[in-house]
Amino acid sequence: MALAKADLFKIGAGCHDDFVILDVSRSMRLQQPGGDTPFVACEEIARALLDQGLPGDRATVLLTGSNSVALGPLAEDPTRYVARLEGGAVLA
Repeated sequence: MALAKADLFKIGAGCHDDFVILDVSRSMRLQQPGGDTPFVACEEIARALLDQGLPGDRATVLLTGSNSVALGPLAEDPTRYVARLEGGAVLA
C-alpha cells in the first residue's frame, strides 16, 4: 500500500483528490504466522482513509500488481469502493 501526504504541497484551502494505491500482488495473499494476510491490514487502512473525506473531497482506489486498474473514477463518496475490497475479492 502506498501512502502519501499530497497536501504538503497544497496552497490555500479547498477540496482535494485522494488516490489510495493498494498492492494486490501475490505476496499480499501470504498468510502471516498468527495473523492475517498483508492485504487485510491494507484493506483496513484503506477503509479508514476513504471514510475520512471532507465535503467536496474526491477519492478513488488504484490496484496494482502485474497490472494497474482503478476501481472507479474519483468520487465524492468513495466508500462504494470498500465493498469491492472486502474479503480480498480484488485479489482473485
